[in-house]
Amino acid sequence: MLEQDKAVARLVPPLQKKERLASIKQFRDSLTIKGESLSATVINARTEERH
Repeated sequence: MLEQDKAVARLVPPLQKKERLASIKQFRDSLTIKGESLSATVINARTEERH
């Protein structure tokens, strides 16, 4: 697609299921969790609301 002679999109074939799942796993493995977990945050917020 061109918008005033400037490319705004590129069409590429979709990844195969194996490739897609591998890239998602690689992404998840690269994440580092900082701070408390979401469940702990929710529990703490509910406890604070009751007081």
